[in-house]
Amino acid sequence: MKKLIFAILLILLITGCACQNQTVPYENGVTLSIPQDIREHLLEGTTIPEKRFDYPGTLNVASFSTPDRYLLAENDHYKVSEALANHFATFGDQYINTSVKEQPNDDGYARFGSEKLPIDPPAKYSTEIKRVAWDEFGTRYSYQFRTFTSGGKLYYTYSYTTNTTLIMEISLMVIRQNGKNKLALIPLPFDTHYEVGKNLQTDKLIKKDTYLDEKYYTFIYPPHLDNLSLAEKESQIKDWYTTFCNGHYESDQFVITYLNQEFAIIFGQKKLSKTTNTEQDAFSVRYLN
Repeated sequence: MKKLIFAILLILLITGCACQNQTVPYENGVTLSIPQDIREHLLEGTTIPEKRFDYPGTLNVASFSTPDRYLLAENDHYKVSEALANHFATFGDQYINTSVKEQPNDDGYARFGSEKLPIDPPAKYSTEIKRVAWDEFGTRYSYQFRTFTSGGKLYYTYSYTTNTTLIMEISLMVIRQNGKNKLALIPLPFDTHYEVGKNLQTDKLIKKDTYLDEKYYTFIYPPHLDNLSLAEKESQIKDWYTTFCNGHYESDQFVITYLNQEFAIIFGQKKLSKTTNTEQDAFSVRYLN
């Protein structure tokens, strides 16, 4: 039964999008950016982040894709693989893999569109990866894909559970300014989890005062740093902000600049983990007027 379900999912993925068989064409690739419904509420003067995904020719994406999230569908798999390799190269070493899982269904051969390519030994399986990357300004992106090596060449393609996915992560802060709720984009290092973002309806953020509470902008240290001491975690966070957001001290306050807005990073905080129901070490982000 499991193999049957797997085969059905695979057929859907190979033929295009697993959710809808409708695509939208873009010439020479797509640009990840901020959706209009969020843009119109951003603090004045905010620089709008963008990240280009270049593709040679017409790139098809699922019809329900949004400016910050594209699912690739019904494309030339060889061209997609090359485009992904080039795209990932633009980040250099500015990424972490948050999930790496071998796919035992391969058994020596990896599915690649309608083909099955032999996997170079000693490997037997392709690997499904979830990746978080960030650009030179600290804007974060996430990707889900599968990879394997065949004939000495590294290939990138769809995972067996979903289409290849490109996402600009949008972590937000709600700020009261001139009697109105406004939105600020905030940078978060590595795989820091956040509660306020694209996952929430913009109207709820703007029309209600719920997310003005500073508790939403206190963050447990990212899972990527779990094996470090508290002092080492603080050092890693400071280094990240220093490198990508001009982090520096002003009058004993650690200040960063992101997309033309200034924030303070406050260490020595605590936050209740919803997973373990225990207090965890954390840091806070505060907007500087």
